[in-house]
Amino acid sequence: MAEAKRCDACLAIGSTLSVWPAAGVPAHAVRSGAPLVIVNEGETELDGMARAIVAGRAGEIVPRLVEAILG
Repeated sequence: MAEAKRCDACLAIGSTLSVWPAAGVPAHAVRSGAPLVIVNEGETELDGMARAIVAGRAGEIVPRLVEAILG
């Protein structure tokens, strides 16, 4: 939770974000001012808190995100 409070952004990958207390980590980050980006195939319990939602399989989306960022 301490890291969630200090993070610049929170990226939740491949989770329904329905299992607590782990789901509390991104929620705590958002309450501390960090934007939340969710990468998941389906809806999550924290979709309403997300700044962006990328729908799809994590194994397909994440490598494309890394490539886009790192080139």
